Amino acid sequence: MITHTQSLIHARIVQFVLINVFFVALLPTAWAGDYEDLKASIQLRMPQIQGLKKAGFASEGPNGFLSHSDAATAEVRSVIDAENSERLRMFGIVAQQSDIPVDEVAQRFARMAVDVTSAPVSSAATPKTTAPRTDYVPVSEGSSLPLKVLARPKSPMYAESSESSRIVNGEVPSFSAWIVIKKTNEWYYLSEKVGKAPSGWMKASDLMEWKHHMVVSFTHPGNRSRNLIFKDKQAILDLVKLPPSERKDIWTSYSTAASQGSGNLIVGMEPDGWVREKNQFYLFPIIEQQEIQNAGQEMTLVKIAAATRERGANQEPESQPRKAPPKLDIVFVMDLTRSMGPFVKTTIEMLGSIASSFEDEAAGGGSVRFGFWGYRDDPALCKGIEFNTRNFTTDLQDVQTFLETLRTVNETKVDSIDYAEDVFAGVSNAITGTKWRDGSVRTILLVGDAPGRAPGEEERECRVRSRPKGSASNMDPEALRALADSSSVYLASYYLESAKWKNFTQRGAAQFRKLATNPGSLEPAFAVISADDSEDYAQAAQAYASQMASNLAKLAKGGAIPGEGGHPDGQTDNPGYMGRSMADNLFRNAFIEWTSANNQIMAPRDIEGWMTDKDPMDPSKLALEPGVLLTKAQLSDLRDRVNEILDAMLRVEVGGQDFFKELHAVVTIGGRDPGRIRDARNLMQADFFPDFLAGLPYKSKIMGMTKDDWREMGADRANQYRNEIVSKVQYYSEIYKDGTKWQKLNQNADSGEFVTPVPIDMLP
Repeated sequence: MITHTQSLIHARIVQFVLINVFFVALLPTAWAGDYEDLKASIQLRMPQIQGLKKAGFASEGPNGFLSHSDAATAEVRSVIDAENSERLRMFGIVAQQSDIPVDEVAQRFARMAVDVTSAPVSSAATPKTTAPRTDYVPVSEGSSLPLKVLARPKSPMYAESSESSRIVNGEVPSFSAWIVIKKTNEWYYLSEKVGKAPSGWMKASDLMEWKHHMVVSFTHPGNRSRNLIFKDKQAILDLVKLPPSERKDIWTSYSTAASQGSGNLIVGMEPDGWVREKNQFYLFPIIEQQEIQNAGQEMTLVKIAAATRERGANQEPESQPRKAPPKLDIVFVMDLTRSMGPFVKTTIEMLGSIASSFEDEAAGGGSVRFGFWGYRDDPALCKGIEFNTRNFTTDLQDVQTFLETLRTVNETKVDSIDYAEDVFAGVSNAITGTKWRDGSVRTILLVGDAPGRAPGEEERECRVRSRPKGSASNMDPEALRALADSSSVYLASYYLESAKWKNFTQRGAAQFRKLATNPGSLEPAFAVISADDSEDYAQAAQAYASQMASNLAKLAKGGAIPGEGGHPDGQTDNPGYMGRSMADNLFRNAFIEWTSANNQIMAPRDIEGWMTDKDPMDPSKLALEPGVLLTKAQLSDLRDRVNEILDAMLRVEVGGQDFFKELHAVVTIGGRDPGRIRDARNLMQADFFPDFLAGLPYKSKIMGMTKDDWREMGADRANQYRNEIVSKVQYYSEIYKDGTKWQKLNQNADSGEFVTPVPIDMLP
């Protein structure tokens, strides 16, 4: 939750807020979306800019823009240039919509910035201690996080802590979350949120304490057994002790009994499909958990409370009549640098040859639309390269329109400075910037012959002149894969291996493989193709597209989704075989999700029970994905804290010696109480991270690192850590601004209390 010292009292934060209020007052609603994106980006960069000012590398100018000192490094200048570029765009929007010249808008901004930053800062703005909260019960001693409870099904709420008192709500919504104001052994006094008047009393036996905001969700079911919800954990413990053959027979009998509504060990089961929160919001809070071993692998048993928005039977019927024919969106993301010339031409020719197959075969109720994104590299450094990324299809297009568009696509005739290109910006923009159709299956085919650069990375082989560093996306393959998963985007990739640049293949292929590791797949939808023979690529790409068209046509006519297994008509190293197998791989798992959404697959609800996070038949396969349910306010808080770490790391790089000392300075500059940072052994002891991360059962690299670890960290390792952190911050930003990712947990929640699950892997 946001504390008093984080309420933007400090002058430097007030600076941004007052300027924001000034511009919003001038801004019509029609332009709010563009302005909000710019505001979010500038606000995300704010702690870094503050650190640069404090270190003397940047200063505010009278024209509304930043200037840099002579001592500023190329990286610092890049940050300042990015800030100035976005300020200019922001000034332009305001000027165009308010009939004020751009120069005047910029000067008003500059004057306001100077007025606010020169104002004295009240000592009350940075208190050294925070008084304990008395308006709710904390989740643990000394914590500022309130204890939450979940209501069991069909539970009443009373006016007083007595069953003889007036009932204020005869049936509290199942598993709704409540803040605990007071508690006794038998009763809890509850409120909808902190600061709101209490709603009433509920019996302890009608509630479950939910201390860590941990939740789980079903993973893609494409390659694992359906999960079961057991009445108690002993049945699972007994099961995993058995030999695999006996275990499979018993699990099958349990599944049969559960599907028939019989058996007293099972209280529910996973539906035959993939339930996703974006299609039907459901909540599996973790009430208890226990670590065990199964076949030499760690497994976690979790007691969950299954809840959805609806009330009623334990589980809805598993399917309803299909509402719509299948729709398929295929977006090409392609390297358009000079080395890709033959493959750009081949792609255009390949799409022309398969146009008729898509039009004819998919005519039975299905439809396909195409998009195309090209990526190159930093145009500021690579003169004449024209663009970093470009969307050639503002709206997704039918085949014939798309073929006309492709005639405008060409590779650049200018060489890049280094071999790597901005792959990750191309993928990121395609995921978030494509106008995907409602109800469609979203797919990307990535084609490139060079690796990408993660945030902060640069090619050491290139030392002739200033070279591109990092990615405009600020994301690495892991963060992009998480973003694609949350956006239901399935990705296939071809890495074109050049004999001349074979030393880059291992890095590039690993990146393309990670990006193509889709949910539910045993293998990634990925292949390495020889770049020395464009015919291999043509054969693989055409086989991929033709197989997608064939699968779509069969599904539209009532056929089945393709199953596991290869094609008997080719060898595994044959380009056509690879293309068809990749298409089946991606199509199968993408359409399992689509079919589940269209058939209204429903999650179990109104029940409690135990599940295993791994497939008991194969504990190498994850069945439940753990996450932390965060509000928008909490995610914003987390993003701010992680930005402070980045700021401190930058200060260390440009002249500081001690990370904890620099972090102490950053926190002080930001107007927050530095607390125990200077004397703490690590960030966990320093209470640096928000309370909602305290006590979570996951291992954090950053939170557990000691002062000695930071001091002994070499430059390469420090850069790796920083790159990972930058990627996660960008992931938080993308999730924060995507309104489709957020849900109301309680009926009367305001926007700051909307929630979304953040995967454990994406925590710092």
